This record gives sequence, structure tokens and C-alpha cells, in this order.
Amino acid sequence: TVTKVFDYLFSSAGLAFHYPNYQAWMRLATGQGTVADARFMVHESREIGLMEQAGVDFMGDGLTPNTPQHDAWYNGTFEPAYMAAHRQALRAEYEFLVGQVAKATGDAVHLTPEELAAIDPTSSEGRDYMQGSDGKDIKEHVDFKAWTQRANEVVTLPPATARLLGLSSPEIKLGDLIRLIRNTKMSDLSTLASE
Repeated sequence: TVTKVFDYLFSSAGLAFHYPNYQAWMRLATGQGTVADARFMVHESREIGLMEQAGVDFMGDGLTPNTPQHDAWYNGTFEPAYMAAHRQALRAEYEFLVGQVAKATGDAVHLTPEELAAIDPTSSEGRDYMQGSDGKDIKEHVDFKAWTQRANEVVTLPPATARLLGLSSPEIKLGDLIRLIRNTKMSDLSTLASE
């Protein structure tokens, strides 16, 4: 739920305050949320859900940072559980982004989460931490280099998408499209489904 995500982001003894998280939260709360902000919520919700399923104390309530008790909890409980959940949450966020790319291209471009993570020009986190369906880091996949090269693949957008993104031409490189989609307001992108 939204309350759990808020508490996790801003009250967990395991997470540092990150201003970009605050900015995303404020955009979402004021109806200005972008695709990247929605992706952020998908990620955090999945991360929490995975740690809850594993029965992990991911909040560390009552612990004071930089104390022996906090350090023991962080190193022995939180960090290992967080990293395992984070890797899987990356897959959930890239699955979400795959759907947004398909929507923006009129269902003409279908990527796998691994492909999108490999070519994402806005973040290396997927490349650095996401595992493929085979359980290995995507950078180790035999097709990783081919996936990264797809960033230069030219796609032709539907006219409505090109207008929405402020493009003078419907043709755009896939990497550039991903960057623009991430920065597009969710409310604007959702109008494409009705056109």
C-alpha cells in the first residue's frame, strides 16, 4: 500500500533519505507523476512485498543509526534481504516500463525487461543489479551486447505519441524514446490508449 511505501522510504532505519525519492513522491501526490515516478512506486512496492513474504524486519523500528544494535540488524538482516528484494524489484519495474514502451509505440515495440534494462539511458541500476530469467546478472548474458545496441534502433511512433512527446518527426532512436517516456506524465501517456 501507499502508506507502507511512505513509511519504508522515509522511516526505515535501513534506508538513507534520498531527495529524488522525495521529489518523486511529491510529483505523485500532486498528480504530476511521471512514468519514472510510477516505476519507482512499482519497484518499492515489490521490494516491500518480497521482504514481507520473507518475514524480514525491513523497518528496524526503535534502532538508532550507528549503534551496535543498528549495525548488527543492518548487516545481518536488512542489507542481505534488501539486496535480494531489490534485484527482483528491478525486474518488476522494467516489466512495467516494457508496457509503457509498448503503449507509446502502439504495440509495435515489444522488449523484454532484460533488453530494456540493457539499453536504459537514464539508469545503469538494471544493468548493474538485475538478474535475467536464468538467475544470472544480465551483463553476463550472451545477448547483452546485442541488447545494448538496440538503443540505436530507429522506431516509428504513432502520430499521437510523436505529438505528445513534442517530436517533429515520428522516427526516434529507441534509447531516446525510453528517456522521453520516463519523463512523460503518466496522465498524458494514459491518453494514448484512448486515441
